[in-house]
Amino acid sequence: MRFYRLSVSDRTQTEKRQNSQRLDLRKEHVQPPFLLCSYVRRSNNGPGFVPGTSTDQFDPGALDIQFQITQTSLTTFEEGGGDAAITIRGVDISTINQASNLVGKTVSLQAGMGRGLPLSNPKQIGEILRGTVRGSVGNWVGTDLSLTLYVANYVIPPDHQAAQIAPELHPHDATQPPVDNYQFHCTQGGDLVTAVRTALSHVNPTYKIIIDEKGPIPCSEDGFGIYRTFKDLCVAIGKFWYQQTGSEILITAQGDAFRVMNQARRMHPIPIRFEELIGQPSWNGPVDISFTCPMRGDIQVGDIVQLPNVGSNAYGVIGGSGTDALYVPKSRSLFSGNFYVGRITHLGQFRSPDGQQWATTFHCWPAYQKESASQ
Repeated sequence: MRFYRLSVSDRTQTEKRQNSQRLDLRKEHVQPPFLLCSYVRRSNNGPGFVPGTSTDQFDPGALDIQFQITQTSLTTFEEGGGDAAITIRGVDISTINQASNLVGKTVSLQAGMGRGLPLSNPKQIGEILRGTVRGSVGNWVGTDLSLTLYVANYVIPPDHQAAQIAPELHPHDATQPPVDNYQFHCTQGGDLVTAVRTALSHVNPTYKIIIDEKGPIPCSEDGFGIYRTFKDLCVAIGKFWYQQTGSEILITAQGDAFRVMNQARRMHPIPIRFEELIGQPSWNGPVDISFTCPMRGDIQVGDIVQLPNVGSNAYGVIGGSGTDALYVPKSRSLFSGNFYVGRITHLGQFRSPDGQQWATTFHCWPAYQKESASQ
């Protein structure tokens, strides 16, 4: 069955829960997080049910949520990179009235396929979005009450939130933090890896910085810039990295970490089973393909996936003599081999009867193309 777990909480509350296994809400004078889940379990403190995990019981009365999230490397000039709009339908009037109070809160969205279907795999469930609410609006049309959250793709520190919520505005309030918060500085002869780590650590000091290049990589020239947005900073870092090394990098925000990955690296590919494909992979360009699976969050941008190479007589398809080619599209993938994941699109409409409305589309290119280009 379709699984989602959406939580909206204050950043300080999240840190307290991570530092303590049990939190007395009355003692701490904080409110519990805004938590929705499509799976429930029996409460240990009394009758009724509480939000559960993907291996618990499916809740047929779970609220309807809709979202479309595009994940891509922040070093590209494409729009997106994780920013999303999440609509929750069926909320009560008190939630609508308090919609503006959710601005600045931390959002975590996990999605996938939970227990209950032959092809479900709870291990493929993952966090597809963690970030900060830029805007929150409530709508009341007829009998339909809905709440829409506009979420950034990473957790914005409180001292940066005022500039990030509406970066196009320029208020005259002296207490407003400056818009140009993002800086990159690498001196000639300095270590490029250290410079990238320093720049990203200033974006959010609580985030882990994962760089697969251990370095040092000496810079042949000075590099310095001040940027208005996090996206602009990452684009500049990617361009400067390519100038210095000749290879491209990916910068993504995943969970509580910023990942910097070299596209020329090799890693163990993640296998994609034939029965997990929705339709056939298709061409998007000269070397770009895309394929669709049921919703899954275990694959990230920069990973390598392995598409199956299944024989023409597999899965019960029996071809007559000399006619096996007629059955190939039904019994095997048109593409096989290893592919880099360059962009991921998650489309979720929880109440839609269409299976493609709870799916993930991966946009990829052959692994050898990027490896040969970067050498």
